[in-house]
Amino acid sequence: AGDGITLYFEAAALPAELQDDWNYGIKGYYLGTAGVLTAGDWVYAPGADDTVVAVKYNGVAAAVDATKIAGKDVSAIGYGCFEDDAALESVTLGSKLETICDRAFAGTKALSSVSVPAACTYIGAHAFDGSGVGSVTFAASSALSRIDDSAFANTESLAAIEIPAATERI
Repeated sequence: AGDGITLYFEAAALPAELQDDWNYGIKGYYLGTAGVLTAGDWVYAPGADDTVVAVKYNGVAAAVDATKIAGKDVSAIGYGCFEDDAALESVTLGSKLETICDRAFAGTKALSSVSVPAACTYIGAHAFDGSGVGSVTFAASSALSRIDDSAFANTESLAAIEIPAATERI
């Protein structure tokens, strides 16, 4: 919120040196050959395989359906997408969600629980830092392989979390 810059870049292909780790810890969005778009309360970017990346939610709803934007499945919740959203109490994440980026839900004090879909492989640093989350549920067949530093830091209501067996890095 206010620190650093947000980088949006276009290219025919993602540069080779960024392919493995392009968005982990970097406040940036690879947009392929398309740009940032808006639909209702959403700012989003086209993703791979006819999906979209939720860049920012600008609404004030207590319950948010983040499964689709503009009729397309959401594959990633971008850096700070819901950060400090005081109204957010619940969010529905879709089955195509693969990535929850850094600070995606940081400071969402009214958010009490989250269900992470099976396809999600990455939860970024400080993704839920300072949120009100007291319950985190992972799908039984979770593909989650990485949880970055302090993903659940300062979540005072979260007493315990069961990490999926597929998780290789915490």
